[in-house]
Amino acid sequence: MKKLFILAIAIVFSMSTFAQDLSSGMINLDCKVDVTLQGGYTHSLIFVLKGEKFLFSHNSKTGQTDIWNLEVGGLPKFSKKWSAGWTNIDFYEYKGEVYFFHQKGAEGTARICKLDYNSIMNGTEMGPKVYENKWSTGWTTTKFFVHNDVVYFLHYKAEDGLTRLNACTKGGDVGTKIYEKNWSKGYTNFAMTTNGGNFFILYQKEDEGTCVINNIDLAKLETAARAGLLTPNLGTESYREKWTTGWSNIEFFTLNNEVYMFHNKADEGTARITKLNPNGTLEKKYYDKNWSAGWSSIDIFYKDGKPMLMHQKKSTGQTKICELKF
Repeated sequence: MKKLFILAIAIVFSMSTFAQDLSSGMINLDCKVDVTLQGGYTHSLIFVLKGEKFLFSHNSKTGQTDIWNLEVGGLPKFSKKWSAGWTNIDFYEYKGEVYFFHQKGAEGTARICKLDYNSIMNGTEMGPKVYENKWSTGWTTTKFFVHNDVVYFLHYKAEDGLTRLNACTKGGDVGTKIYEKNWSKGYTNFAMTTNGGNFFILYQKEDEGTCVINNIDLAKLETAARAGLLTPNLGTESYREKWTTGWSNIEFFTLNNEVYMFHNKADEGTARITKLNPNGTLEKKYYDKNWSAGWSSIDIFYKDGKPMLMHQKKSTGQTKICELKF
């Protein structure tokens, strides 16, 4: 039963529309893919290479790694058994090249490879390795964000609160440290975006609810990034609230030139979308639904400039891809 993904995806996004809330001013989910993979994936993300969308799914406990080409469909184009322990994973694009970062939080190894379309489609490798280093242990969050040809790399240790922001102006590297402080412990969810000329970092604690957004002057941050200078702070808090507990995924996205935030409770099923104002505060809800429980992996990507939401259940492998639209 090798991967039940004889994709209703050749599919190139075949239609099976999800029930929508058509009330005025609300964001709706127009679901175009609903398929079942094998269960157990701890990380699932979308990346785009040569204009084609790929689904990457990885099990950090077993090392099983599979990549599907969503435009072609069928079985995985890439399927390998890696070593276990890759707990921090991210994709980012810089000047037309796509990079894959992966790191072992418990052991320290960090790698970046530059994705190669032919190698993935041939099932041989993801691409050449362009960075490898042995870090200290304990990194629980690693996030990349690219803006104005600067790669920002945020990394954090939940056990002691150590927070670093690196920046670089080339692909395939973790850059130079431009900020380091000890924040409070226990943050589990992070997201970055720009809006209204400012740079925002959101950090939130799943177990007790605290959510904070820092509003950072983008021009000053870029000056520090390009010069490789340490910055004494990451702006000022524009938002601090005590949410309910259990929020497990937070992602920013842009729709109609406005920035929104998606977040859900994987264990319970609640899913919401809220608008991020240019001043770094959160406005009213534009989506508020009770999904079924178990949607553990969330990613937002863009197809033809339109935001698409990928969500997957680790327990069953069910995977949906939906357009976010008014």
